[in-house]
Amino acid sequence: MNSNDKKIFPLYARVLYKEGKYIESRKYFEQFAKENDPYSMYKYGKMLFCGYSWNLNVEEAIHYLNLSKENGFRKSELNLIIESLKKEIELLKAELDKKSSENIFSILSVVNMTA
Repeated sequence: MNSNDKKIFPLYARVLYKEGKYIESRKYFEQFAKENDPYSMYKYGKMLFCGYSWNLNVEEAIHYLNLSKENGFRKSELNLIIESLKKEIELLKAELDKKSSENIFSILSVVNMTA
């Protein structure tokens, strides 16, 4: 593509993404994320979160999602909320697993004492 129209490249990146050409689409999303295109910031951040065709990078993903949110892209804000809730759920699961293990050991010790 040899166009100077900045609106064409993010659209082209979307097409590439939909075609499964993640590495190529990433280049465009990254480029336009750095040029303050809110959708590109969002998409690039999501791709970093999921590790599409390269290593995932949660810190950088959050950075780009926050930039996108600050530029008024509502979907980024919602994704950040979802990720935050996922973390809280994982912490709660870990705490419940710990409590369950403690309860099982308590029950087993009581059973062993009465046997």
